[in-house]
This record gives sequence, structure tokens and C-alpha cells, in this order.
Amino acid sequence: DKSYVICSSDLAAHIPTHLAAQKGEVVMVIQKYPTGWWRGVTQSGASGIFDKKKVKEATFAEVDALVRGGGGGGSST
Repeated sequence: DKSYVICSSDLAAHIPTHLAAQKGEVVMVIQKYPTGWWRGVTQSGASGIFDKKKVKEATFAEVDALVRGGGGGGSST
């Protein structure tokens, strides 16, 4: 069962095992640890752990809208 989250703020990778992602980016959650840190992968393939307090859980419809709408922060001009 895959779950997805959307970054509520930028995630900075202070050490190599942390995930770097931008606010609004979709992350697929791979594993949830009892410490409050989760492991995930971004659409661009970056992976690492992140604090669950910096993301919000997303429904499939929310993720689909962001992916189709290019909500990851890119420019189409």
C-alpha cells in the first residue's frame, strides 16, 4: 500500500541520508519509523528520510492533480 505526502515546507538535506525536496513537491512514502521520521522518494528519484512534521498526507486525487498540473515548481515558459 503506497502512501503519498506533499511537502508543507522545503526539506533540507543536512546530511546525505536526509531527503531534499521543495515545498509542494510530492513524495512517495516507503517506510514510516516510530521516531516520526519517514523514508521516501520524490518524483525526480531523490530519496532519503524526512521529518513527518514537514509534510501533509495526501489523497490520490491531490497527488494526481499536482502531477498533472506540474505542481512540482517547474516552469512551462
